[in-house]
Amino acid sequence: MRKYTFCFILSSILLFTSTFSSAQKNTESRFYWGGNLGLMFGTYTIIDISPQVGYKVTEKFHVGTGLTYTYFRYKEDGTYNGSSTTNGFTYSTNIYGGRLFTRYYILDNIFVHVEDELISVELPNLALYPKEVVLTRQWLNSVLAGAGYGYAFNVDGPALSIMVLFRLNHEFADFYPYQNPIIRIGLGFGF
Repeated sequence: MRKYTFCFILSSILLFTSTFSSAQKNTESRFYWGGNLGLMFGTYTIIDISPQVGYKVTEKFHVGTGLTYTYFRYKEDGTYNGSSTTNGFTYSTNIYGGRLFTRYYILDNIFVHVEDELISVELPNLALYPKEVVLTRQWLNSVLAGAGYGYAFNVDGPALSIMVLFRLNHEFADFYPYQNPIIRIGLGFGF
């Protein structure tokens, strides 16, 4: 999963790089919107789309909600073991859910972020695992906390945010789709 984090960061930077102009925050609207997009291809194929909308309660305190969808595929190529060949293993699933978040700006561009995320994931039935792998769809609730940096390129233009979050609860830690630290890079409008 560390490869996922690195590729997610790299693809997000490539997707959201733009020309810098004078930085100012939007003070007219209290709503903002945006989200994250992640792509990775290879042994792990991951396509992540996570739109969000936020509301500025005050200039420093924001609340919001978002949806998440992730297509996840793991493909292990067949290997040659002496005189025998194995066919490999392929697993794919759709992960979806939502989140509620709060964000507090401690400085102009630096914020702390806390969110409650609920996602639906196909997990092995722990009563049968590891003797037999039977997948069942389950809802996982996670509390994520961390900090980030947000930069508005201009008043009504895009804003880039980079966050480092940590999952505070450890239920189903071995099967969770991403591991600590969780790095998100997103693009938003109306900050």
